[in-house]
Amino acid sequence: MRTHLLLLFIFVYSVNTLPPKGCTSCLMVPVERHPHSGSFEVQKVIDDKGCFAQRLKCRGNKPNADTFVQFNQGSSGFLAHGEQEVKLECTNDGQWKFVHLEREGVTVESMACLST
Repeated sequence: MRTHLLLLFIFVYSVNTLPPKGCTSCLMVPVERHPHSGSFEVQKVIDDKGCFAQRLKCRGNKPNADTFVQFNQGSSGFLAHGEQEVKLECTNDGQWKFVHLEREGVTVESMACLST
């Protein structure tokens, strides 16, 4: 009986400590700091599909400033007037993707919030 309880305990413990897989395995994307960085807020949440999503809210350094959300050390990004919010989705491959208007996404390894 004790052997069965021990085996059951080991099984339950190992199931609870298995590493996450798929769209729940992404770690937070690092946010780069630059001399012209704006203020930002980052949240990691679970979306309606049960997958991790990361939201970055980027604000300018002064009222009415333009903001630039930059991905992968400047390889891509976009400019907007005022505050902007972007959402990254964790894929089944365990990578963060930014998808805009259902087009081909950008795999994101780092991001930055810049202000003009």
